[in-house]
Amino acid sequence: MPSNHTLLSTTSPARRTTSLNINSAARRQHLTTSISHGRRYAPVALSAPQPSSFQAPSFHDDPPHQYNNAHHHQHQTHSAQPAKTPAHPKPTSMNRPFSSEHFYHSRVLEQYVSKPVNTITLRQLCFFGRNMTNQKLIRLANYARTELAIRLAHRIHDFQNLPFIVGTNPHIAYVYDLYWQAFDCLRCFPQIDTMDDNEAFCKMLQDTLKDHLVVIPQLALGIVQCAQHISPSQVDRFMNTMLRSRISRRVIAEQHLALTHSHELPHSEEKRDCIGMVNTHCSAIEIVGKCAGLARDHCISTYGHGQPDRWEPPQVVVNGHPDVSFTYIPDHLEYIIYELLMNSMTYTVLRFSPPDSSSPLIPLPPVTVTICSGDSDLIFRVSDQAGGIPSSRSNNLWSYSHAPDGFVNFDKVPRLAASMAEHVDGVLLSPTPHLGIGLPMSKVYAEYWGGELNIISMDGFGTDAYVKIPKLGNRMENLGFQEFEATDPSWGSIPKEGPAGAGWVPNTVSVMVTGGSTSAA
Repeated sequence: MPSNHTLLSTTSPARRTTSLNINSAARRQHLTTSISHGRRYAPVALSAPQPSSFQAPSFHDDPPHQYNNAHHHQHQTHSAQPAKTPAHPKPTSMNRPFSSEHFYHSRVLEQYVSKPVNTITLRQLCFFGRNMTNQKLIRLANYARTELAIRLAHRIHDFQNLPFIVGTNPHIAYVYDLYWQAFDCLRCFPQIDTMDDNEAFCKMLQDTLKDHLVVIPQLALGIVQCAQHISPSQVDRFMNTMLRSRISRRVIAEQHLALTHSHELPHSEEKRDCIGMVNTHCSAIEIVGKCAGLARDHCISTYGHGQPDRWEPPQVVVNGHPDVSFTYIPDHLEYIIYELLMNSMTYTVLRFSPPDSSSPLIPLPPVTVTICSGDSDLIFRVSDQAGGIPSSRSNNLWSYSHAPDGFVNFDKVPRLAASMAEHVDGVLLSPTPHLGIGLPMSKVYAEYWGGELNIISMDGFGTDAYVKIPKLGNRMENLGFQEFEATDPSWGSIPKEGPAGAGWVPNTVSVMVTGGSTSAA
């Protein structure tokens, strides 16, 4: 192992009472005020604004073991601050989902459900986000306004197709009500023509993103309570669809918010390699080092037993192509790598640590991360010696319906973004309750941009987890349902390369995670 060290950073709806013929400015002011005060905004007339004839931006202009959910410690993050939304919110009778009022609006909903979702690629996000102008930002805002309403309409339709007894569950009904509220806000928001309009639109997006932090916990609790009324395959299909669509909406909303922020501060050095939330120079070794540091902190806070001076988590060793850079949304990949490292380190500790403080301390076997850069894909392999996964449990690795023990802990987690930013900002409580959603959520993140997450276990020895992500940014977002149309079908899929691509060099890097820094030897 080379002796040189490179320092890596570890960073850690009040119905509307005004008439529908008010002018756009007044309507926009009423909407923004309603949202900012946290009130529900639910128009009651079917003659409300219809889907806009606005054309989306022309994205065609593109330039030439331990991993089973029954005992898997999925440590999701949540806010340590008191949540405004109660852990067990109940929809009011006026807004209860599946009510006659909502079915009265079904004709409005069907107009949006009949429209296809327009999928996008990372390359398109980057291309349209470059050289931002007021006009381009306004076009993007109108695209987001229309596309988000369409995507929400499809998910509301999915809720309506649930068995009645499931749809009336208070947790499921609460999420349905949130989606109706957001759908109404988006479809009734006037066309955006000025930067002031865009500012009001961004405020609505921010409030909606914040309000929807309760979605994952509420869905999970609802699934637990409805387990006898819906089959496991229905649960998995419903949850995967909801989570994929949730990621897609957050990408559109957060990309617009990030582009607006950078456009208002053009000379800011913050995230200079980013186009919105897309980083054009992601560093593989920095991502691994950052995730390793956070996983180390988790292990110490959970299993250190107040003796950090005589107890050390497993070392993380990186080999392969650690210096590769690529274009991606870092938060998506970091979420995956953190979950894999955290579980490998956790179960290595549980398997090899001494039973008490009087027992001699033995070195823990390392967790190895191999990075391979092929022509079109980048592969991360996370390997451990933590005992592997029993074959009787390996078939349920990706199932939400086989994680009831974890899902019940969501009553302690009222808000959850399922993002890496929560770990970095240090808002998690310690010890973090086992939620049982981390591994399935990681697979959703991996597959969203056309990648893969696979796990191979040697029962009794250890586990290898393989994460493959596309490097070229030309894979359409994988929504996993048949309601979309690709903006450029010719970009479909590209040939897959194996891990032993051209130029493979077995370099080895030892990631020494200590205190507040991470160094690579």
